[in-house]
Amino acid sequence: MQITDHVHVLKIPFQITDPSGQKVPRFVYAFLIYGERIWLIDSGVAGSERIILDYLKKTGRSPEEISNLVLTHAHPDHIGASASIKRISGYTVAAQGGGKKSSAVESGQNAAMPASFSGTGSAPSHGQSTRGRIFSSQLEGRSARSA
Repeated sequence: MQITDHVHVLKIPFQITDPSGQKVPRFVYAFLIYGERIWLIDSGVAGSERIILDYLKKTGRSPEEISNLVLTHAHPDHIGASASIKRISGYTVAAQGGGKKSSAVESGQNAAMPASFSGTGSAPSHGQSTRGRIFSSQLEGRSARSA
């Protein structure tokens, strides 16, 4: 959805499974800032690239025009499609993390939801301690629960 001449927001739906096995609908937002080049703010969950790329095409833009991706934090619902889109666009990634880069973003693999994220029935809080624990666990290749 276009918010201003330059700002577009995409509401990306996904589901998590609670401990009883029930599917819980969730969503995350990704933002596109249009100018001569395009800035992408967060990439949504793994698989979100289809939604983002379809929106770009619908608005007359192409993925190769994305020059920068800003990751607000390293939760899988915000970085999940970053590697897939990076392979197409070759953008520069800006993310917090004390100088470390997420292996999922840099390796070209999409970030999957850690077991503790998808099995809790609700997303972890977006607080500093959870952000650091999930980001660190992705760098080390283990679930957030064991961090």
